[in-house]
Amino acid sequence: MKKLLLSWIAYQFDFTPDGTELSPTSPTLGLHKTFFKSHTAHHILVPRNSQDLENQESMDRKKGLLFTFLRKKYPKRNIEIVEIDLGSPYDFEEVYRQCQILLKNYETAFDQIDILVSTGTSLMRAVWFLLHSQSLAPTQLIQGKENDEFSVVKLENRYKAIFATPPEILLTPTHQKVRRDALKYAKFLDKDLKTNILITGESGTGKEHLVKYIHENSPLKKQVFKPINCAAFQETILLSELYGHAKGAFTDAKTEKKGLIASCENGILFMDEIGDTSKFMQASLLRFLENKTYQSLGSETEKKANVRIIAATNQPLVELCDQGKFRYDLFVRLSTLELHLPAYHEHPLAERKAWIEEKLRSIRENMKNQNLDFQDYSFSAEAEKTLYHSRFRGNFREIENLLQKWFLLEKTEITLADFPKHHQIEPVPVDLETLTIQHIKKIRKQCANDSEAIELLGISKGTFYTYLKK
Repeated sequence: MKKLLLSWIAYQFDFTPDGTELSPTSPTLGLHKTFFKSHTAHHILVPRNSQDLENQESMDRKKGLLFTFLRKKYPKRNIEIVEIDLGSPYDFEEVYRQCQILLKNYETAFDQIDILVSTGTSLMRAVWFLLHSQSLAPTQLIQGKENDEFSVVKLENRYKAIFATPPEILLTPTHQKVRRDALKYAKFLDKDLKTNILITGESGTGKEHLVKYIHENSPLKKQVFKPINCAAFQETILLSELYGHAKGAFTDAKTEKKGLIASCENGILFMDEIGDTSKFMQASLLRFLENKTYQSLGSETEKKANVRIIAATNQPLVELCDQGKFRYDLFVRLSTLELHLPAYHEHPLAERKAWIEEKLRSIRENMKNQNLDFQDYSFSAEAEKTLYHSRFRGNFREIENLLQKWFLLEKTEITLADFPKHHQIEPVPVDLETLTIQHIKKIRKQCANDSEAIELLGISKGTFYTYLKK
């Protein structure tokens, strides 16, 4: 059983106040004294902020001090420093996104992931709590106690219910139209057809859900399906994850490793964030798509594999091709069939409102079914305007997290102050249909009755009431 120990570096508690020595009560050292036993590896997460170079230099010194001590003290243990790029350790959406990517990539490599929730900022600890509750990976939360003792955190049912992922995925009419196209495309994912699918859309629009839907409705639904986030790995590691490596291919390659492409024989490999790959990686992938052949790192043996690729990106690949940052020939290979998921603000206003109302109903229903008390909340006029008329970088996923968080915090009224500090209201361009509805409603209010409004507008009765229903 492969077990991973995961923890944030504890800048405040791992070191003495002057930062020159390790603290005797360091939680990271405590893990190795009493808790690290049957674990395969320990990954220590270190936040990086390229905009804060002065503090970064101090943090790098501390990181080096801790890593050097651990490797010397425990030379046979697999201990790695994993740097996480964060603009701010207090930006909820950024920390959540980075940790989510991390767990998704660890999911296939480890059978159990023990996460220490005693280190990192309070926001970082909250993110571990949320991700564990959503069962994104086989995680177990660990907390530190006195005398280097550690115990498993048992979550109350109340919090599990709030953040449990509902069995159904809430879809707008726009989403449903995309799914109808996806259902047509899914039948072409046959092992004998050289068909790949490219899915585009901003972060949080539901690309991964759509990929799973395609797989479940394809001829390959009983075959292997594995995902990988290309943005989460450096080039060499990504090559190793995809193609595998021979023993001795690099410093830590102590055994031969089978890559995802070999594991997905006759199945589907989902490559998320394909737009973040290097030019070398793009050339390597193009060669595989053209010839269905590849070489593991450190090996000269050419191997063959029959794998369908579904790729996704939140970047405009055509623009990247024009800028020379993405190979156009690879884009052509990947986009045999193409699907686009519109962002939250690109949906009609009526769909945005209906989605939020249904999502709130779903959360309430989920809690009622488990006989849990909860505090309902309303929106101030400014908060409602922000919710319905703003661009959210995380789109539907970010909004869903906000709705869930407000239940957890037992809010009674949501105001502008309850939105993330980094969030800025960006007016969404109003579509023609919304303007028409607003105009009809305005005229209706000014008239004595509907017949007068219909005559004044110069439209049919059926058209009048059709727009009012929207």
